[in-house]
Amino acid sequence: MSPSLIRLAFENVAPHITNLAYIKKLIERADTASDQPVYQIRFLERELKNNDITLRTDIHILINELRYLMKRMPSK
Repeated sequence: MSPSLIRLAFENVAPHITNLAYIKKLIERADTASDQPVYQIRFLERELKNNDITLRTDIHILINELRYLMKRMPSK
């Protein structure tokens, strides 16, 4: 089984993330909540409200990469 898109996004941006442990846990929660990237992004956006600026920046980096990967996916 190939990794989910959110996990691939994380692998791509991990060098730019400040709090890797927190973001990994967040990805686990988002991946468990839904396997659809659109809903995972909504989940991540809700988390923006509850965190300090550094974590919000990390979440924004992940969201932007996930959106980028979604655009690159071939249409069905």
